[in-house]
Amino acid sequence: MRETLIHIGYHKTGSTWLQDEVFADPSFGFVQAEPRMLVDEAFISVNPFEFEPSLESFAPLLKQAEAGDLVPVVSHERLSGDPNTGGIDSRDIADRLHETFPAARVLIVIREQREMLLSVYKSQVRFTTYKIVERWRDRTVRERRTAAPTLDYFAYHHLVGYYQKLFGADRVLVLPYELLRRDALDFVSQITKFVGRPAPTSVPKGSVNVSLPAGLLSVNRYVNVVLRAFGLSERFQGPIQERRTMRGHLKILRKLARLTPKSYSKRVETRWRETIADLTRGRYAESNRLTAGATGLDLASFGYDVSH
Repeated sequence: MRETLIHIGYHKTGSTWLQDEVFADPSFGFVQAEPRMLVDEAFISVNPFEFEPSLESFAPLLKQAEAGDLVPVVSHERLSGDPNTGGIDSRDIADRLHETFPAARVLIVIREQREMLLSVYKSQVRFTTYKIVERWRDRTVRERRTAAPTLDYFAYHHLVGYYQKLFGADRVLVLPYELLRRDALDFVSQITKFVGRPAPTSVPKGSVNVSLPAGLLSVNRYVNVVLRAFGLSERFQGPIQERRTMRGHLKILRKLARLTPKSYSKRVETRWRETIADLTRGRYAESNRLTAGATGLDLASFGYDVSH
């Protein structure tokens, strides 16, 4: 039986591409747990007082992997926590994973923080009314009583270090998302080498979950303000029927994306980037240096701030 690979994200680091194009393709030497709700129920949504480590839910995955001499993969970006809650359960999830798969290997994909904050904000503003400075800011002690977005969540050395402590540094592979964008073949080859599989000769091209234009998202934020004023924003919350409404809303936005002036989107995105640069100036340099030291990655070459 080959060792299980646990891929925990982060969000906005090509997780869907990995799941759809690599981990779901036996030619790369992988087979993944399906559906993802299985992973959710086992490690994320479980009552923390009722959690018991068990491989029962993953028995079909492990059996299929053994029969085909494949690497079983447990992949879910939510395993790294949730940007909306500041990763409040990230450590608990790590503990649950280790208790269940103590001999597993772990893949963590990180992304330069300014680009990460922008990408996450673009996803969130589709259904919210927050400005960037409202979404990404330091929280007061009182505010930290409840789960909320925090800038600290993107100081990667905390989570990387904890997984290295649990599983061993040699069993945790950290890759920058920028490498996937620069050289997808090298990116996947490092993963296959990490789990003892041959390097592929090619990988699928293309992107998934492409961001909508900043100009459209900016206008959409004001639409959401109006919807909230009339008490209609609740349709984006809750059970299945509201989720269908969200998908319909996204479908409309994607159609409108083609009509959004590129010049306007460029101005809006420039403004957003400047705001994020001001919010993060110097904030992540020490964390990035610690992450680079723990992983051997040359993060400076990928645009990460490592200045002293």
